[in-house]
Amino acid sequence: MYEYPASTGYAPLVKLLEDKHQAPVIITNGAKQGLGAVFYALQKMGKECVAMKTPYWCLIPPLARIHGLESTFGEANVQSGDPYLLLAPNNPDGQVATAQELKGLSTSYKAANVPFIHDAAYYTRSYMPHEHTLPTIGDVQIYSISKMLGLSGLRIGYVVCPNVEYYKLIQLYMEAMTVG
Repeated sequence: MYEYPASTGYAPLVKLLEDKHQAPVIITNGAKQGLGAVFYALQKMGKECVAMKTPYWCLIPPLARIHGLESTFGEANVQSGDPYLLLAPNNPDGQVATAQELKGLSTSYKAANVPFIHDAAYYTRSYMPHEHTLPTIGDVQIYSISKMLGLSGLRIGYVVCPNVEYYKLIQLYMEAMTVG
């Protein structure tokens, strides 16, 4: 009873989300901590930069910098070799590609062995068109339970890690930042 909880989060919630996403899940203190954990993982993998489209949420470049990454801006370009952070739907403009386009983009990054991160904080039925199928995309997806439920002060998020390398590094980050 008086022990630290698992670094992946509250076990029954983790199991529920893993069953839903069919991939390993780690609970975070909001999507921002999940994004920081992913930046930590990228830096530990030897990456120096993360690319993203414009407009972008103004906190992302400083958060990347804190974790040892620089930011570049533009459309997805797998040939650059830079990990790509896709906010879909995008914050602040709400732009989102079709499910087919998202899957194609994710597949091209996977084929090139270039990290593809999906910030899915707004990737829910509350914010997306109902005809969108919400496919799993990327090496990691970052979700916000706070935004899903309209409870912005709640600060609960989670990361879905189909890629085990990210799972291990994010778990180390969470151990150091929340429990350890």
